[in-house]
Amino acid sequence: MSEYKVKMECGEIYMEHRRIAEEMLGRPLAENEVVHHINGNKRDNRPENLQVMTVAEHNRLHFAGKPGANARLGDDDVRLIRSYLAQGRTCKEIAEELNVHPSTISCIKNGKAYAYVPDDPPSDEPDYSASSSHLLRNLKSVEALEERSVEWLIPHWIPRGAITLLAGDGGVGKTSLWCSLLSALSCGDITILDKVSSLNSYPDRLPQLCMYFSAEDSTSRRLKGQLQKYGANTKIIKTIELDEVSGLNFASPELRKIISDFRPAVCVFDPVQAFYPLGKSMSSRQNSREALNNLISLGAEFGTAFILVCHTNKKKTENWREKISGSADLPDIARSVIFTDVSEIASNHRFRYISNEKNSYHEPQGTILYTIEDGLVQFAGYSGRRFAQLSNDLPFEEKTAKSPKKSKTDLCAEAILEFLGERERVPMKELDTAMESEGHSSRSRTAAKQELEEQGKIRRWSERTSTGSTWFAEGVSTISPPPSP
Repeated sequence: MSEYKVKMECGEIYMEHRRIAEEMLGRPLAENEVVHHINGNKRDNRPENLQVMTVAEHNRLHFAGKPGANARLGDDDVRLIRSYLAQGRTCKEIAEELNVHPSTISCIKNGKAYAYVPDDPPSDEPDYSASSSHLLRNLKSVEALEERSVEWLIPHWIPRGAITLLAGDGGVGKTSLWCSLLSALSCGDITILDKVSSLNSYPDRLPQLCMYFSAEDSTSRRLKGQLQKYGANTKIIKTIELDEVSGLNFASPELRKIISDFRPAVCVFDPVQAFYPLGKSMSSRQNSREALNNLISLGAEFGTAFILVCHTNKKKTENWREKISGSADLPDIARSVIFTDVSEIASNHRFRYISNEKNSYHEPQGTILYTIEDGLVQFAGYSGRRFAQLSNDLPFEEKTAKSPKKSKTDLCAEAILEFLGERERVPMKELDTAMESEGHSSRSRTAAKQELEEQGKIRRWSERTSTGSTWFAEGVSTISPPPSP
């Protein structure tokens, strides 16, 4: 970029300081005249900072203060002398004008002196190419980066190398839905989402290696059977069983090794709350960013599409963002947000729906209707409406029925039972973190756990470990008696 201010007028490019000087003189500048910036700032074009002088006067001014003809020359001086030599001027002329010994000019001309000075001034930008920091080495101008098109796992729904959020209330079919998607992808088949893709034809895909981690359902007790119902290629679907997955979280070094070694096309975490690192709260924007940065990095490096399954809260709202439990950063970090819920689409006929509420790389896709029959997701049609409209489509009786107002403790107790589900040995810290992310206070959590334990709906116990005692909880329907201390 020029050190001087350059402007354009009527298609003509001109230097602002020269135009101002000409207006001050009332005439064009002569061929041997230049404009000097008195304070040295070449972008300060105030009339009082500009002085018109001859080229010779300007050169003498800039060489003023040199201690005689044998003075040491600066790099800019050497480049100026070279430019004069290139113009065909003699060594004697240059020496007289710049107060430099003629032999010095001759040595510069023959390359015997100041040969180390580059012809072009050094760039103002630092050079990080030899830096030990990979961050500094990878700092580039936008122009140097190759533009790439978005790659899709499922066209215009789920992008590769990015995070997709699958949100919905408990019991609406989130697990059935992602099992349906993984089963189709593992066989290279069409998914239910392909039914409404913006493509003119179905994608021609190969079987994809898939992965999931569930902290709610056991694979051996439930998920394997469900995947087999869909005809999934279970040989290329990887997982960790429910009772072993508690040590895995988004910051685990093991997660990076798993993704880098297997490079799955897709990896599901169900629910997202269970995989936050210990001490990180979903209710904190900063914690959410820190927790999910590793997934963002893994996605960019290995091209894996991450699907995070998220519970929604009990708020009655038409704003889908307000329905997502935990931090508002979750939908901001996700490149695609998919809602699934139940709605009365036609009179006395209820359907489940899939609504694409956010899509960073494409126009949001149309809403899909589906049913679950014999445990399998079945395509049922389309709708032109989204969450804001569908969230109000409840039967008239349900809209007008007055239900008793529930206390904060009761609401927290319901959330605890929903979170525990069929899970075994849930660490109490993990349970508290999940409840806090849904907005339940410490007092409500304590009262709800005590009430549920008295009703025989949950059990709590502690186990001794090398670091002390750890408290666990589980629903009574999941268990064998707790181990003795």
